[in-house]
Amino acid sequence: MNRLTSLRLFTVGLLTAALSFSGVPASASTSLTYDFNTSGDVDTYFNSYVSSGPVAWSSTGGISNSGSISAPGNNAAVFATKSAFSIGPIGSTYVFTAFMKSVGGGGYSGMGFTARTPSAITADGYPYRPIDALGISVHGGGFIFHDGEDDYNGSWSGSSDAAITRTKLSTIVDLLGVGSADDWYKVIFTAVLDEESKFDTKVEVWIVNSSGVAQEGSAAAIFEFNDRSATELIAAPKISSYFNLSGDRVYNFDNYSLNLAGGTSVIEEGMPVVLTDGAVEDAGALDMSGTLSAAGDSSVIERGFVYSTESEPTISDDVVVVSGTSPGSFSGTSETLPNDTYHVRAYATNTAGTSYGSEVTVEIAAGSSGGGGDNGGGDNGGGDSGGAVNGGTDSLADTGFDAATLALTSAAMVTAGVVLATRRRRAATNR
Repeated sequence: MNRLTSLRLFTVGLLTAALSFSGVPASASTSLTYDFNTSGDVDTYFNSYVSSGPVAWSSTGGISNSGSISAPGNNAAVFATKSAFSIGPIGSTYVFTAFMKSVGGGGYSGMGFTARTPSAITADGYPYRPIDALGISVHGGGFIFHDGEDDYNGSWSGSSDAAITRTKLSTIVDLLGVGSADDWYKVIFTAVLDEESKFDTKVEVWIVNSSGVAQEGSAAAIFEFNDRSATELIAAPKISSYFNLSGDRVYNFDNYSLNLAGGTSVIEEGMPVVLTDGAVEDAGALDMSGTLSAAGDSSVIERGFVYSTESEPTISDDVVVVSGTSPGSFSGTSETLPNDTYHVRAYATNTAGTSYGSEVTVEIAAGSSGGGGDNGGGDNGGGDSGGAVNGGTDSLADTGFDAATLALTSAAMVTAGVVLATRRRRAATNR
């Protein structure tokens, strides 16, 4: 098998269809995948707390007898990703997938969101899970939805709490006990931010064989749990995905993945937390706003906005740099742009690297027919505003700042305490 690299962080492109239960439009997506095939993966990519039981990495026992998390016997453990992500805009979608070998007599496993680092004071209960969990825990005959505060129960083949929608009932009562001849199941948990502070969630169980291949053409059971507020998670500057093991149920946990769609951004450990608050057209230019929520493990050295006619712009594309490095709100305006559709993200850089906010799409309809012209305007976290003159993109150096902009830097700092500069789109990366 070719090595998936224990953590694959890659762009999957455009989703071709929306989730049917949420009406979320197609958009760019990013996936995080942990295959647990290499020793040390767990410590490298997860913060973990094992309260009790034999829980450890094993080189065998997973899908196709690959590496996996091995948990034979009674246990209580939580694993949360070191890579986190910001709560994206309305319509952001998070799809968690895991493969579980369910052979024990009683207990749970599951996954979802947490804003806490696993420890004795941040994980609790039965099922054992983060105390702020928005997620799902599954057992042989049913499941428990967690909404950050309360638990809601249901069975795969019958009754459930009134808040839970029974989309598809299983014909097997003890679904995760006797449903698969190989004892393997694929569990999918989906969460969609359908309002500013509420999630719609869904759980699916698929019967698979020991190679992870589905044995039926559709899920064996589907349940939805909608309008969950998850107040603590919504308020957190960044959240992580977690999986939990509780009791004596799942003996092997493998191929854990998270797909993010709709503008959510991944924040690697130690990097700044930055949010894209919005972007609109202003007389043919992009008027952009963002928030630096946290600096990360070191001081921020630059912040601003990136934009491109292609999805997922980076600092290799057009960049508007806004002065200031302290947490807080900031804004900036691009030069006048040719009419087109632009993808915008806030960004911030510290010594660990550059992170990005969610992606916003803006249609420029009153722009220039070619290069840009004069523009100005930008705010830092303190609320002062100033200007800078930017030439068209073709007049700027291939790297660094426009010379004319730099010449105005001193005056701008004296008069307004703000510097706004534009770097050109590098020809080599102008996709």
